[in-house]
Amino acid sequence: MSAGEIPKPRAMGHRPPLKVSTEGRERLIALAPGCVRPTGWVRKVAEIEADGWMEMIVRKDEHNLRKSFYNGSPTPHGGEWSGYWNDSFIGLALLLGDKDRVREHVEAVLAAAQKKGKFLSEHYSGWGSHLQIRALMTYYEATGDERALNLCHRVALELLDDLNSPDGHRFDGDHPVNMASSCAQLCGYTGDERMLPMAEEIMARFDAGGLPNLRRLLEDDRLAGHCVNYCEDIRHPADVYIFSGNPDHLQASRRGVELTLRDHMQVHGVPTGNEPVNGKGPMKETEHCDTVEWSLVGHSLLAATGEARYADLAEKALFNAWAGSRKWDAGSICYNHAPNQITASSWEGAWVPRMNYSPYHQPQCCNLNSHRAVHPYVFRMWMLPLDGGLAAVYYGDCRLKVTVPGAGVVELIERADYPFGEDVSITINPEAPARFPVSLRIPGWCREAEVSVNGERLAGKPKAGTFFVLDRAWKPGDRIDLRLPMPVTLEWCEAFVEPAFHDVNHPDFNPEHTTQIGLRAVENPIPGRHLVAVSRGPLVYALYIKPKFIVEPHEQAVEGYPVENVVPAEDASPWNVALALNAKRPEDSFEFVRLDVPAGSAPFQYPPVGLRCKARPIPDWKAGGTSDRPLTTLPEFPYKASGEEIDALLVPFGCTRIRLTWLPFVLDG
Repeated sequence: MSAGEIPKPRAMGHRPPLKVSTEGRERLIALAPGCVRPTGWVRKVAEIEADGWMEMIVRKDEHNLRKSFYNGSPTPHGGEWSGYWNDSFIGLALLLGDKDRVREHVEAVLAAAQKKGKFLSEHYSGWGSHLQIRALMTYYEATGDERALNLCHRVALELLDDLNSPDGHRFDGDHPVNMASSCAQLCGYTGDERMLPMAEEIMARFDAGGLPNLRRLLEDDRLAGHCVNYCEDIRHPADVYIFSGNPDHLQASRRGVELTLRDHMQVHGVPTGNEPVNGKGPMKETEHCDTVEWSLVGHSLLAATGEARYADLAEKALFNAWAGSRKWDAGSICYNHAPNQITASSWEGAWVPRMNYSPYHQPQCCNLNSHRAVHPYVFRMWMLPLDGGLAAVYYGDCRLKVTVPGAGVVELIERADYPFGEDVSITINPEAPARFPVSLRIPGWCREAEVSVNGERLAGKPKAGTFFVLDRAWKPGDRIDLRLPMPVTLEWCEAFVEPAFHDVNHPDFNPEHTTQIGLRAVENPIPGRHLVAVSRGPLVYALYIKPKFIVEPHEQAVEGYPVENVVPAEDASPWNVALALNAKRPEDSFEFVRLDVPAGSAPFQYPPVGLRCKARPIPDWKAGGTSDRPLTTLPEFPYKASGEEIDALLVPFGCTRIRLTWLPFVLDG
């Protein structure tokens, strides 16, 4: 193969073949990266991610995020930051079809590695190396370029020597378990039998800071640890299971998810974490990295099990928590965010006040990791079921051409206003009439899904939380119409005071923070005592608070990339209100409406939909802090709403920068 050549895949849209049998344990198989081409709003989000803050990093590169690949320059956090950047850069370039750009970058990496005789330098840890391998393996899966695979294999072998050496240091710290996934993947593509035991040893050995290693995932009743490592540790056993076949590996990831949902899951779809996982709470914060890492947990378990509910987890995290803690132009992120925040500011935050929108947060992990959310999602919009055919997993505008065994090349064109709307249409164009199954994910919240083919509604009711299979003969121009009615659902909780969780060794430890507000679910909601959260379909809705962006001076600011605090605008509607709900059917208290969006706006910049309802003021509920530096509070319990009803608007969480998601309520009628 000549330098720079990108070979054609063996089958259109398929990854290179594995050299190790997975014996049917990969229930849904991802297509080759770049096979699914985003269109419409999905492509716009990807373009914004590629052209936003990532471009500033390319120009500035103060942390040697690119140079470290080419000349071994030091890069912070053992290669973590450069690894995030590399994974984003390669993934987004492949997603958008920018072959020249990704080729130029990878050729430089390969040339530098050949010159050094290896990829690693003393600056890369096992953690950072996993991220570099993940990026280059994405390139290999898209192109079949064996040079990238061989380089990743050499990296892993060097790390194996380090793992077995008493003087090794690349597995120090609390992130080394990341390499387990890479080792398992390399076992599959190279056939090197040393890689799988290495993955298993990594999962078993490392448990820094009480993190959920394999034993804890299988045995402990409550999991703890730094929020980002926590998500990573839950994901990797599922990745390894596909190659190991050890049922304990799959059970570990499954159990990690269930314990998280019970103990730490926030209403917007990700666990708490500032920085340890920390139970549930309206003002408890989540590190932005979590929004990406938890979506990857969903992707991995989806592949290993084929169960639709794990796709539900991933999309909820991305549509809500991820979108609602980044600026729509991808220029900045909110390092920590919460379900309830009337400001997103440098003074807000119970422990580490990093809730403003900044391109320059320290450390830079969240800013860089944020860009890794989009391409894994799009790569999995369509997947290959183990039983054959194609599966529609994540809905949105896209198109693809792929070889379907027994049917030849098939083109699909998908149009969807999902997740803001309920309708999905899929046009199927096989190169010749052929029979093959098409599986449609029916989200767990959708009880009344409807499926039509060529305008004729199909008999039978698709079951929520499953894949609905259409096994039939298809001809060019056939069309599937899927309708996913989105019900309004309500969650009820009680707020309570609990001791604050502290890491006294953290440099930002605040000894004055002694208590925090937790949440526990209730079955019989009581006005004045409890709070409510509202969802519609995959989207969580929050009280709309018109934002005002205030630029905060920053000594390292780059033109066009400001640091901003967000506070309620002077003409914002009152936020200190209780929702007025129908006592008999509270979910019927909301009117779904379409909202006007300025032409040319970015996805998630303005809410295109909303839920209108009535509310009553709570006069005694005031912001904390000062008039120029307000702080988020809850009303005093029992709270009391009074006065005339006013109009309130709830909008998708992902379209907000400041909001209230857990809200007081009154019951009328």
